[in-house]
Amino acid sequence: MKAEIITIGDEIISGQTLNTNAAFIGEILTRNHIDITQSIVVGDKEESILNAFRDAFAKNDLVLVTGGLGPTHDDLTLDCIVKYFNTELVESSEVMKDIKTIFEKRNRTMTPANETQALVPKIADVIRNYKGTAPGTWIEKDNKIFVSMPGVPYEMEEMMRGYVIPRLTDEKLDNSSNRITKSLLTTGIPESYIFERLGDINLLLKDSAMAFLPNQYGVRLRITVDGENSEKVHALHNAYMISQYGMTSCC
Repeated sequence: MKAEIITIGDEIISGQTLNTNAAFIGEILTRNHIDITQSIVVGDKEESILNAFRDAFAKNDLVLVTGGLGPTHDDLTLDCIVKYFNTELVESSEVMKDIKTIFEKRNRTMTPANETQALVPKIADVIRNYKGTAPGTWIEKDNKIFVSMPGVPYEMEEMMRGYVIPRLTDEKLDNSSNRITKSLLTTGIPESYIFERLGDINLLLKDSAMAFLPNQYGVRLRITVDGENSEKVHALHNAYMISQYGMTSCC
C-alpha cells in the first residue's frame, strides 16, 4: 500500500509550528509496512489544498490529511474535501453529542462555530474525537482511502492508534508480507568512506534497501528487507549485516 501525508497550515510553512504530525504518522505507517511516497505541507489556501488532494489521491492508495478542521475562517480542509469529492455536509448527531459532552465536562458554553464542527461529508465514515471537538473522516472511493484528522497532535494520535491503523489492519493491509528494519551504527567514519568500503551497493543489497543517515555522532545505516515469509526475511537480513566491516547491529 502506498500512502501520502498532507499537513495543512500556514503556521507550519512559516516555521512557527513544528510538523510533528507528519513524523508520527510516518513512523506508525512504516511500522505497519505502508510505503510513504511523499509528505508535504500546504498552506491555508483553497487552491493549494485542492491541488494537493488531486495529486495525492491520483498517485496513492491512502491519503492522510491533518489540520484545517477547526471552527474558524481559515480552516478550509472540510470545504475542500466537499468540493473534491463532490459531496455535501450533513450534521452528525453522534459528533454533536460528543461536542456537547466535551463542553459540559469543561463547564463551557458552546458557540455556533463549535456546532458547525458536527458537520461531516455525507459520504464519509466519522472518526470520533474523544479528546477534542473536530471529528476525523474516512472516505473510500475507487478502491482508495482518504483520511482527514485534526491538526492537534494528541487528537490525531488517538485517531491513528484507535481507529485508522486498526481499520487498515482489519480490512486493507496484506498481513502475509514480512519486513525487517534494523540499523548499523558507526562512529568516526565519514559517510563517503563507508559508501566506498561497501563496494557495489546494488550487488550487496539485492532486493533490500539501505539509507545513510548521518548525524553529529556518526552515520546510521538503516537496512530494510521485505519477503514472503519471515524465515527468508531473517536470512536475507543476516546476510546484509556485513559484519566484516566491524559495524554493530542495533535496532
